[in-house]
Amino acid sequence: MLDETGVFTDEFKLDDNYSVEGVSEPQVNESWNLQAELKASDRKEDATSDSLAFIRARLSSLELLSKQQERDLVARMGAACSSLALLLLLWKPSAKEVVQLVGAAVHIDLRKNMFSDESLYFSFRREVTDLAKANHRHNQLQALSREAEQYIDNCGPAPLALIELTLSIDWPGPLMLAMAERYSALRGRKTRTALAIDEYLKVQSKTPSMVEFPFDKHSAQIDYFFYSYVRARSVLVNHNLRLVFHIAKRYAQTSDYLADLIQEGTLGLIRAAEKFRASTGIRFSTYAHQWIESKVRKARINIDKVITVPADYNNKLIRIAKAITKHEKQGRKAEIMDISADLSASSKRVNYLLQLKNLVLSLDQVTSKADGLSLHSILPDRNFDLMQLLCDESLVSYVNTVMQKALMDRESYVLNERFGRLNSDPKTLQEISQILGVSRERVRQIEAQAISKLAKYLKDPC
Repeated sequence: MLDETGVFTDEFKLDDNYSVEGVSEPQVNESWNLQAELKASDRKEDATSDSLAFIRARLSSLELLSKQQERDLVARMGAACSSLALLLLLWKPSAKEVVQLVGAAVHIDLRKNMFSDESLYFSFRREVTDLAKANHRHNQLQALSREAEQYIDNCGPAPLALIELTLSIDWPGPLMLAMAERYSALRGRKTRTALAIDEYLKVQSKTPSMVEFPFDKHSAQIDYFFYSYVRARSVLVNHNLRLVFHIAKRYAQTSDYLADLIQEGTLGLIRAAEKFRASTGIRFSTYAHQWIESKVRKARINIDKVITVPADYNNKLIRIAKAITKHEKQGRKAEIMDISADLSASSKRVNYLLQLKNLVLSLDQVTSKADGLSLHSILPDRNFDLMQLLCDESLVSYVNTVMQKALMDRESYVLNERFGRLNSDPKTLQEISQILGVSRERVRQIEAQAISKLAKYLKDPC
């Protein structure tokens, strides 16, 4: 229940047992790094040499969840999001910012110039768009905004209508976690969405929007529901990692790619866990399959490329390859005009896409095993100027001759070290003074005297 200050009382707190009935939280945590485990296992004497077998053995210890267990976990995540939203709305400084975020979801008034980094804009836009899509019509969000503004302006406990509206809205998990990180007493490194929220609110209010949350009972409850959501999501994700391995194995041509594809597939699995709703009536694995496959497919396309290409461009390149194959089967060479007709695109566009298909080679690549020469060593330098090189070598030889005739050995040494003429970095007065065993001022005097001698010699060599 709520007390008169707008804080949850102890009777309202959820049970601290995060495990669902029949499912214990696995030993694999959310930050499990598969590549680090593979490297560590290779150093052990009893480690298997086959990475596929190791991964399969690592995942075999994770039990599959039943449909009811998945529903329980999703319900716990939803309850944690609603509780976080209610806690943030019942504290007036944070309620002002929640109202601004709700207004952004209703009016979609985000602009790129509100953020210093374009990636922050896209990450925040995704979460705000999810908030608008989850609540199909904006009526509830608009009503919530009105009730929250009245609560902020007036003193007293929160009205029952505000609490009911808050609990009836489907709040996106990542957005509420980012808001909780802004006000949590135990918050650590902020996520990209949390940083984007900071920048957006600064633009809206024209003042620093970060208000330190006090270390009180309210803050502790935010931490409680924050970690309740994270741990429920962790159980749901870890018990479905076998699906990630199954999909990544189909796209991995060699075992070297498997670990990277599993990492990308796990990101898709986490995103699916955040968006999954039990009301759809399907199993979580069915819903997560398309998210995992999409991430793995995009990663596989660019995994061995020096320059990554967007996914839509790769799809067009695949269509071009199919068009070329079709014309070759008909016994004729595919021309640009034929390909552009098949793709319903201009010839200029097809030429641009074909340039992306060109193979990128490394300059350090060995051309043949016989001589061991690299590509860099056999390619001609078209900007090489032989006359400039001869002039530079002649000038260096002339300067050395002048220094030998006009300067003493100590003066030549000081100039060479000060200007780095002997293929070394220029030294400071302090470094040269320590080598010669004299003061810095004396080194400066020697340098000035040597330059003066060179100037006189160049004016009158005799």
